[in-house]
This record gives sequence, structure tokens and C-alpha cells, in this order.
Amino acid sequence: MEHETSKDENSQLEFEEVKTDNRDEKAPALTWINDAVIYYILPDRFASSWKEINYTIEKFDEYGNKTQGIYAGTIQGITDNIDYILKLGINCICLNPFLAMDAYDDNSDPKDNNINPTLGSGRDFEFMVGLCHNCNIKVIVEGLYHYCLGKKESSEYTDEKVEEGIENNKVEDIENNIVENKENKTVEGIKNNLVEGIKNNLVEGIENKIVEDIENDIVEDIENNIEENKENNIKFNIQKNNEKNKKFGIEKYDIQVCKNWLDYYKVDGLFIDINEHKGEQSDTFYRLVKKMIPDFLIIAYGDERENNVHSIDYIDALLNRGFYNDCKKFFALNSIDSYKFNKNVTHSETQDSTNTSYIQINYLDNIRTPRFLTECKNELSRYMLSVLYLMTTVGIPFILYGDEQLLAGVGEVERLSTMQWDEENELFAFFKATIFVRKQLKALRSGKYRTVLAEQGSMLMIYERYTEEENITIVMNAGGSEVAVDLNMENRMLIWQYGLENSRLSPYGFVILRQKLTESPVQ
Repeated sequence: MEHETSKDENSQLEFEEVKTDNRDEKAPALTWINDAVIYYILPDRFASSWKEINYTIEKFDEYGNKTQGIYAGTIQGITDNIDYILKLGINCICLNPFLAMDAYDDNSDPKDNNINPTLGSGRDFEFMVGLCHNCNIKVIVEGLYHYCLGKKESSEYTDEKVEEGIENNKVEDIENNIVENKENKTVEGIKNNLVEGIKNNLVEGIENKIVEDIENDIVEDIENNIEENKENNIKFNIQKNNEKNKKFGIEKYDIQVCKNWLDYYKVDGLFIDINEHKGEQSDTFYRLVKKMIPDFLIIAYGDERENNVHSIDYIDALLNRGFYNDCKKFFALNSIDSYKFNKNVTHSETQDSTNTSYIQINYLDNIRTPRFLTECKNELSRYMLSVLYLMTTVGIPFILYGDEQLLAGVGEVERLSTMQWDEENELFAFFKATIFVRKQLKALRSGKYRTVLAEQGSMLMIYERYTEEENITIVMNAGGSEVAVDLNMENRMLIWQYGLENSRLSPYGFVILRQKLTESPVQ
């Protein structure tokens, strides 16, 4: 299903890579995200030591039982291969959930904040984060532990403890209520029983019993009312304080989670499931996080074009699921032309694209989709052009471990197989080069985006990224046929090209040009 949009006043605005949304009062703009290239790692499938996974290492769970994990990667394995991550050009890693679970590879029931012992210890993780920071690499963790929020009820806050606390600490309130109600009920009881008692006794004609019956009825009524009032007040106070203390317990746990992962381990970001974290409590957690670390990044699964994300104001960035679908149709399958592709990715029928509410995290691969290389029928030229677009368009690039190592496949066993280690292959070199170009050209990281050419029936697309200082023009041919290109080279520097010869661009060829500017291009 294609992404259809109507033309409105926003369609004339341009799409900026750095968003400034309506949450300025909650959190300042992130200072580092524009420069990030995120590398997503499954710790158990990455490495157990330098450039290898050793399956002979025995692992044990927190109770001393030998585990039967399918893979053998560890947190220490990530630490041992920081040099590889740096060589690729990565400056931000994101780790798949690695907490202790009730079942292997089941992220539904984490045990507090304990690290899965099959992957390592808290000390291993602390050391890894420290080394990453020393190498200017940010660390994001997928927020498995955040599932605990709102579900954890420590024994410190059970109903029994609440009731005990009421009895011990709220006695004065209850006694005050009883005394107050005793007085009220006494007066009311005297009036009611006087009238009733007098009527009854007058009818019977036993005048000498009036006073005695009235006294007995008054005493019994007062005692019943006091007892009833006491029970009601105790129940009310228990219920009220139960809710209060449980809420306090959950908020206290939120703070403990923040301190554990932000203050102690000093992670830089959190990756959360948008469907699991909505409402007041998530907003409270967001404020706690931002108070501790103002430029802490919260990424959510979602797509800017899905209506359910627009009202969520506690996230900074979205994993852009639509990006994968659009790139698959254009680069891998050639089922849409450049006009339709441009319309989809810019959310507009005009040449200029719209503003976004959140930072977009763009990916070609994630753990739930077939490897994009497989979608491209293992044709490297198609795949490389897709990677070039990932690195040069608006948004933050998100790379799944092994994308640069020719990992392919559709099923989970294939697409999420263990890491390969070959720094000499052509694809590794291409990833390294595109990341380098992105880092060198500021406009590719934080510049505005404008479509130059995207016509119906054509697979040729030209777009620009620009700032006040420079204009970067990207030309790409996503089709299987050679096309003619008319490039204005005046005052432009050729940065990189593949397949350009005599003003003709080969299938899956590209050109990157740079022009220095003194002012922004004329609209």
C-alpha cells in the first residue's frame, strides 16, 4: 500500500534532519544525534573474543545451572572488537535486549535489571560502556528492562505492608475520624431513638420503661455506629494509602532504573517499543531521564506516517519503518519509479518535503525483516546504491550487524546468523567509504533536503542536501538501464562517482558533487 498524502500548507516546508518539536519545555535539543551512525548488535551472535565466536565456552545461569544457549557471543566479545567498529566508522552502538530472562531469547519477562549471565556480568557491561565512551562511541540499549515499569510491585509495597502501615502510622487519623463521627452519631442517635422510643413506649403505656429503654437504645445505636464507622474509615484509609504507596513504589522503581542504567552504567540512549510505553507513567519516566541526562536519546519503534505516534510526546526519535518498504520497492524490486519513491519518502507531491515531528532513524535491515541484500537478489550494485541513499538522505542511518559482511537470508536462522569477519570484502569497503563521506560533509548530516529531479516513468533521481555553507548534489540511477545525465559542473567538486562516463550513468551508478556556498540556494 503506497503512502498517499494530500497537498496542504505544510507541503511547502522543507524537511530538516534536525527536528525541533513542541517538547522544548521538556528537553533541550540533542547535541550528538546528527553525527551518529547507529550499529545494532545482538550480543550473543556478534563475538565471544576478537573476531570469533567460541562455542566451546561453557556458560551458566544465575543459579549455577549450565545453559544451553544456541549462540555463544558475549558482552566481552563486543569489547574485544571495538577496533573493528571504529574501523568501520561507527560512533554509536545499540544492543539487543541482554537481561536475564525466564527463557532463552524470550524478552517477555525480564528479571529486574540483571544482565543475562550467559552474556556476561554487570562489570563486563560497565567496562564495555567505558571503553566505548573513551573511543567516542555512544551506547544505546534496547529497553527491555523498561517493560518492568508499572509491573514491578516490590514486597515493600504489598497490601499486607500497606495495611500494617495504616494500623501503625494512621491510627491517629482513624481515631480522630472515629471521635468526630462518634460525636455526630451520638447526637443523631439520641434524637432518633428518643422519638421512636417515646412513641413505642407510650403506646404500650409503660411510662416507667421509657427512660430505661431510651438509654439502652441510645447505647446500642452509638456502639453500632462507632463500630461501623471504624470499619469504613479503616477500609477507606487502607485503600487510599494502598494506591498512594503502590504509586510511590512504582515511581521509586522508575528512579532506581534511571540511576542503574543512566547514572551507574552511563548509557546514552534507550530503544523502546512504542506500543508498550504510553501514558502518564512513560511521560514521567521520560522526565526523570531527561532531568538526569538532558541529551539522553529515547528511540521508539514506529513510523512518522502512522497516526498512532503523533500524540506521543515523550520520545525523541522514531525507527522509520516506512523507509525500508519504500527502499525495497524502489531499489530492490524496481516496482515504483523515482517520482513515486520521492513522493513516499518526502511525504509530499511537491519537490520540497515536509517537516517531521521526530528524528527519523532509517534502516534497510532490522531483526524482523529479510536481509536487504537478499531483497536485492544478492546484487551488490543494487544494495550499495541503497546504502548510499541511507547515508545521504534525511535521518540517522541504522545498520544491522553483518550488513557490511554480506549476511543474507529470509528466515531467522539465516538472517540473524553469527557475525562474519572479513575486512577485505568489497561491501565492507563500501560501507566504510559511505560513512566516511557522511562524516566529512556536514550537509549530509544536518542539511536540508530538496528534490531536483524525480520524474514519472524514470529511475533516475537527483536530490540535494544543503546548508548555508555548502550544497551536496546526489545523482543516482536505480534502474537496470544506462541513462543520460546533464550535470552542471560549474563551481562544483566531484566527491565520488561510480558508472559515470561521457554524461551517461550506468545501471545503479551514482555521482556526488559538492558546491561551496555563501548563502542558502534560492527557493
